[in-house]
Amino acid sequence: MANIRASLRLIGRQKGLARGLFQREPTPLRMLTLKKNGLSPNMSVGFRMLSTEDTESKKTQEEEGKEETTEETKEEQVVEEKSETEQLQEKLQALEEELAEAKDDRLRAYAEMENVRQRARRDIDNGKRDANKKFAKSLLGVLDNLERALASVPEELRTGDNNPEVATLYEGVAMTETELSKVFTANGVKAFGEEGDAFDPHKHEAMFQMPHDEYEPNTIAQVIEKGYMYKDGVLRVAKVGTVQGK
Repeated sequence: MANIRASLRLIGRQKGLARGLFQREPTPLRMLTLKKNGLSPNMSVGFRMLSTEDTESKKTQEEEGKEETTEETKEEQVVEEKSETEQLQEKLQALEEELAEAKDDRLRAYAEMENVRQRARRDIDNGKRDANKKFAKSLLGVLDNLERALASVPEELRTGDNNPEVATLYEGVAMTETELSKVFTANGVKAFGEEGDAFDPHKHEAMFQMPHDEYEPNTIAQVIEKGYMYKDGVLRVAKVGTVQGK
């Protein structure tokens, strides 16, 4: 058993020595070393061929290993690129959602501001309208008195032939009444209520009824006090007498 082990160690030593020697070009010293160790110099070619094959095999294995490593690296890079792309897409989607929310909030704020502005403008317009309406209504009595004053002057005194003082006064009152009527008309105050108009309970107040040969029943036969409209609303109803039914 010990002899077998010694033989194996000798063979291994000779093999290693042969590999080291045969991988290089033979020299007299190397040839002598081979002979001392019981190896033939002719074996150098075989060993060099084996060494070359081993080297080429190792190179092939290394190249295959490098290719596998390169493919794995490429796959890892593709996976990383996909992961980065997905992250960027998620960030982009989140930013788009935030932008949409910001636009929606801005539109809502703009709409709310516009509603507030419209309400404020409407309140201002209504306040002005109410103030103008109240002021115009307070002047209707002045216009009524001017009209009554003009109507009280007899026809013969309205010219300067008989009484120039009265005629001059009449002319002044008439001018005042005309100017006040123009101011009312320019500010949306218009008179209504004429004889022969159809009676409208929303605009007229019937004070009495009377027979009339020319007008149909339920029409205005006589105007006691004119009515006035302010823009599209009734400022004061007209007080009238209507034609009674037959």
